Amino acid sequence: MGKNFAGQDLQGQSFAGQNLVGADFRGANVSGCDFSAANLRGARFDSPKNGLTNASGANFGKADLRGANFARAQLHGSDFAAAKAGTRRRTAVLKFLLVLALSLLANFLSSFLNGALLGSFLTPRNIEQYSLLPAILIIVFNLGFIALILRYGLTLQVFTTLIMVVIFGFVFIIIAGAVAGAVAVAVAGAGAGAGAGAGAGAGA
Repeated sequence: MGKNFAGQDLQGQSFAGQNLVGADFRGANVSGCDFSAANLRGARFDSPKNGLTNASGANFGKADLRGANFARAQLHGSDFAAAKAGTRRRTAVLKFLLVLALSLLANFLSSFLNGALLGSFLTPRNIEQYSLLPAILIIVFNLGFIALILRYGLTLQVFTTLIMVVIFGFVFIIIAGAVAGAVAVAVAGAGAGAGAGAGAGAGA
């Protein structure tokens, strides 16, 4: 059985040239570690904290690398024969369920904005009271929502950002509508007063 480094903070340590057959690095912080020319055959690197850096010439044969991050790693001459890579089935299922839930919730929010809010603000009475500003803001939000999804995908970070935008946007729409309504009432009142003054002058 290999050495157990699971969950340990190994940042910056050197394992260069060491025999680490079957070693367990699950959940370990391996940032900045030197694994150059190390024998890591059958080692477990699934879901470590941070990514691997220098692993040039390392032997990862039959190692479990599912969830490992090699984005900036030096891997010149490394051997990955029969290594397991990709995402674990449980993680893949959880990600699928999360994306599905976010998609359903996003569709609900979109339907709510397009149906309830947009429909209510586009009635003749509300257009007269609030102007078209709230409806325009809702349309702009929808376009921004679509742009974010196309650019970054429906991730948790994007969805959290959208929730915050919805909250602040809804508050802004209410305030903007109230201000537009107050301005409309003031203008109507001023017009009525001017008409009444003109009528009184004509009667005199």
